[in-house]
Amino acid sequence: MGLFPQAQTQRQIDDENCQREAIFFLNSSVRWQHSDQTLPASAGYSEIPLHFERRGSQHYIWTAEKPGLAGCLMVVSEHSRLFYIFRHHRLYDMYGTAVNIEIPNDMTDDSILYYYQG
Repeated sequence: MGLFPQAQTQRQIDDENCQREAIFFLNSSVRWQHSDQTLPASAGYSEIPLHFERRGSQHYIWTAEKPGLAGCLMVVSEHSRLFYIFRHHRLYDMYGTAVNIEIPNDMTDDSILYYYQG
């Protein structure tokens, strides 16, 4: 598998579980974005483990990367520019360009980050 979504195979992106996980990630992000809570309310069963952090107006939601998940997120979100990949202690946008955004200390390599200010 390549580093960025465009290098992932169509087979991985078409995987039903991957699409379900991408939709879960997006729905969780939207619910939290429109809540007053520091952390989201537990929704019970989780498709994928999500991590949340809010620093003032900055919002971070991330999960460990899985084969095809970054590609699915790009397809399902219609290529949102709010997604990033954390690799080798560097943050990249989904097109492979390094970006300079301060990230949570407990984010680990091979994470997919949804980041926004607001």
